[in-house]
Amino acid sequence: MKLLKELIWGRKFTFESELSSTEFIEKLKSKTTASSIFYPDRPNKIFVGKIRGNSIWLRRHIPIRKAFTPLLRASVKDFEEKSAIIGYIRLSIFIQLFLCFFLCLMTFLSFVLIYNSNMDDLADWIVAIPLIFLFLFFVLIVLMARMEIDSLDESLPALLEK
Repeated sequence: MKLLKELIWGRKFTFESELSSTEFIEKLKSKTTASSIFYPDRPNKIFVGKIRGNSIWLRRHIPIRKAFTPLLRASVKDFEEKSAIIGYIRLSIFIQLFLCFFLCLMTFLSFVLIYNSNMDDLADWIVAIPLIFLFLFFVLIVLMARMEIDSLDESLPALLEK
């Protein structure tokens, strides 16, 4: 249940810096490049994303973009003599919708298969095998997404300190 909660809502992320929020945002802007269809990622920057005011939307720059590259959506807060990034690491909305659609489709096909067959013949169970593999494929996708979120959660503090 915790795994699905993290995939839907994201994992809470907090990072504290000794710099003030304006200094930290300027430092972060120097490490971030914008990206679009017409403007490809620059390999000399650590992050790709947007920084507007105190709001941050970032992902790690990797040479080959993966579908499960998690995003950091956060804001920079000022505390007494330091600042902190407080936000969530999560998958993109498009990937979340795709996973939801895929799971709903597999559930629907399973119910149709069970409803149209009383599953007493061997042939009925053989027809169910592709659905079992599709469900295992879905589990594999979820675990890959979790692994990418873990990777960003571990590497982000070191990248922010550079």
